[in-house]
Amino acid sequence: MTAQPAMAELLDVDPHEVHQRGWPDWLLLAFCDDRTVLESPWTPVGTVKVEPRRGTSVSSRWSHRDGPHL
Repeated sequence: MTAQPAMAELLDVDPHEVHQRGWPDWLLLAFCDDRTVLESPWTPVGTVKVEPRRGTSVSSRWSHRDGPHL
């Protein structure tokens, strides 16, 4: 098993799409539009800018009882 199924689950992407589209094409399904991803720089700063849940702390997305909430 690879990390891709776990990533897809966290990003709410259908596992079937992960298998059908392959890496890294299925990642585009995690965003509401391709433009955001395609027009952003491939740098750490660009990644943070396109991340849909940016601006929240890890602790606000994590429950010790239930696990991560993304």
